Parts: sequence; C-alpha cells; structure tokens
Amino acid sequence: MDPVAAAILVVATVAIAWVVAVVFSKKARPVVVETDQDTSDTNGDVNKGKKQAAVGKKGGSKPGKSKTSQQQPAKEKFTHQWLISTMKGHTGLIRGMDLSPNNKFLLTCADDRTVYLWFTKDFSDRDHKSIRVNIPFDCANYVRWSPDSKAFIIAREGEKMLEVYKLGRKPDNSIGNITPSLQWPQNAEKSQDYVGLGVACNGKYVMSCIADGTVELRDKGTILKKFLSPLPKTVGARVSPCGRYIAVFGQQDVVIFLVKFNATSGQVEDVDVKWKVKVKGSSDITSIDFNTDSSKLVMLCQSGSWHLYDTTGSRVNEETKGQIEDAVSTKSNATVALSGDARVVLIGAQNNLYFFSAFSGQLLDQIADVHKGIKQFNS
Repeated sequence: MDPVAAAILVVATVAIAWVVAVVFSKKARPVVVETDQDTSDTNGDVNKGKKQAAVGKKGGSKPGKSKTSQQQPAKEKFTHQWLISTMKGHTGLIRGMDLSPNNKFLLTCADDRTVYLWFTKDFSDRDHKSIRVNIPFDCANYVRWSPDSKAFIIAREGEKMLEVYKLGRKPDNSIGNITPSLQWPQNAEKSQDYVGLGVACNGKYVMSCIADGTVELRDKGTILKKFLSPLPKTVGARVSPCGRYIAVFGQQDVVIFLVKFNATSGQVEDVDVKWKVKVKGSSDITSIDFNTDSSKLVMLCQSGSWHLYDTTGSRVNEETKGQIEDAVSTKSNATVALSGDARVVLIGAQNNLYFFSAFSGQLLDQIADVHKGIKQFNS
C-alpha cells in the first residue's frame, strides 16, 4: 500500500473513532421550559416570577421513580352556579376579611402571619393579582378598611395591639410598599384578646373592644372615649354602617350605644346607652349585623336561631325570626350577615351557607360544603 494512502486511512479511522466516542458518551439532557406565574413579594409589591419545569425524554426515567407516577389525585374543586371566583394564597386558617368602601379591594387575614389584598376587578378572571403583607412573628384577628380605602387597621393577636397600614404607591402609581404607620397598644392593666374592631363611616373614630368588655374610641391614637360594657360576658362588638351605633353583645343580651357628635366640629362628644335587647328563650348570641342604613339588626344564637329587629322606633322590636333545622352546630365560628336592603339573612355555619327570607323567616336556599375543613371567621 502506498505510504501516503496508509497515513490518510489511519487519520480517518482515528477521527471517526473520536466522533463516535463523543456522541455516545453524551447523556440526554432535560429541556428547561420557563412559564410565567404571578407572585407577590414580602414587601407588598406584585411581581412576575419565573417557575422552571424540567421535561425529560420519553421513557428516560426508571419505573417507580418518576414524579408523574407519584402524583396525588387532583383535589375536588367546589363549584356552584353563583360562584364567581376562588382565591388562593393563604396557608392558614382565615380569621377575617373586609371589603373596601370603594369596592375595589378585599382584605383577608389568617393565622399564617399574613394579610392579603385582592383586586376585585380580577375576580372574574382566571388569574388573581394579590399583594401580601407580612405580620412579623404575629397574626391578625381582625382587619378593617378606612372610609377612604387608603388605609386599613388590624388587631394583632400576639402583641395585643392595633396597627394601621397605609397603601403606598410605586413609581408607576400602582399600589405597593404597604407598611405600618401607627401602632396603638392596649391601655389595660393586663392585655386581653380583641373581640371587636370597627371604623366609623365618617372616619371620626376607631372602635376596639377587648374580652373584659372595655370599649375604646380612638382618633389617630388619641382615646376619645373609654367605657365598660354592662354585660357580664362580652363576646363581640360592632360599629353600625351609619357610625351612630356601637352594639356590644354577649350571652343573650345586646347593648346598643349611641355615639353623639359635636354639632360644630363633628367630633365624638359622648356615648350613651340607647337600647338593651334580650333574646328571650334562646341560647347565647354568637354574631350580629346591621343593614346598610342601620335600621335593622339581626342576631344569631348558638341554637341556630336568628332574630331580626327594627331600630327605627323608640324601642327595638323583633320583626322576624328563623331557625336552622338541620344538625349543624353554631356554637363556634358561625356568622350572620344581613343584606343591605334587609331582605335576606345569610348564615355561615361550619362549612355551609344558609339563605333566609328576612320577611317570612323561611329558608330560601342552602349551599353545602363550601369548604372541606372547619373554618373560623371574625365578622
């Protein structure tokens, strides 16, 4: 063989062997696919986060070790013809919520040490933007909006104090950077749990009530009035939508206080007892609510009975009552709400919702198993 041809043949053989070795020594690498997902950071800004998903070659994983083969069955989703949206974000028990006066935002607080701000305009969309506000080493039991929808107040469970948060603005004028601006510690000798929190619609006072029945009215931290409920046991307190009444309830009694304002300055001048209502022949009261103009008041008892009262006269008179007939217990975490026009009474007990006619007391509709676990909610 010609020496030159032999040299060329050797070089070609070596080259082919190197190529084959490189190609077959390479392992199949997964393809990384990036998908967008809305996330909220801890300082209250809404951002776009990146989530990576690894996609391997078909049949490339060993039997029994594939993540897809170990996937849990999908959880059953709640559906109903009235359902608009389901928001997901909290990882703990929901303690309270409040809709802003301008109807643009919904606040929720939970024992996962967070408060979430939701945008109502996104309720009908598939994706829901939210802003998460962290409560360091504590959680909120109650949350309430200010009348101008530019701030909110929470009652901290561990610290036993009230904390005011203002809605900040980012350079693009969107909401963000929500931080606490005021803190109001309790003035009691021994700190106690809050059982009520409310803000007057005219912004003239913030009402807070603690377990021993002490009620305080504040304005920017200044205590305007402080008084003690005459009830032997205080379960809760609520400010009426008109801001003129404060209702304190416990056991079978409700005491309604009238807040008097100065005719010139509009500031709180005095607080007097307006009415005392006793629910006869029933069990302890667990929740109350007013309608929009505060002309009606509804009460829910542990026995599952509810009672609607008229507050427009010189006395509070019972107009209608109803009863949950099934075996659902309302001893705890049961809440009552009255529609703005006082036509419908809504009760949330355990995992069920009950809709009653405020005129006849009859059950209109019922939605069962809204949640799979027992929920707690501070109205």
